[in-house]
Amino acid sequence: MIFPMIKFFVVLLADCIIEMELAPAEVVRECLSKTDDSNGIIFEDLLLKNEVLSAKDILRVKSIVTQIESYDVKKMEFAPELFALIPKDKAINYCCLPMRVK
Repeated sequence: MIFPMIKFFVVLLADCIIEMELAPAEVVRECLSKTDDSNGIIFEDLLLKNEVLSAKDILRVKSIVTQIESYDVKKMEFAPELFALIPKDKAINYCCLPMRVK
């Protein structure tokens, strides 16, 4: 069973993937039908495991659906004081980094 709000978001992701023609609709729907968060079966994990989409494509779709910009930080340089703004364990857990200090 998928919780209602999570199911809504996952269906939006699936619809966006299909609409953008990133993967065949039947493959996306099959992954969606196998998704079950109560058993730890996550839609994005199925897409990755079955090589339907890359992690980069999934992030792009999530960015579109949530209307939250994503950044590739691999080549960015950060001022050391930024890392003091958020505890390391929280940054790792939530996959976040402060981008600037105001």
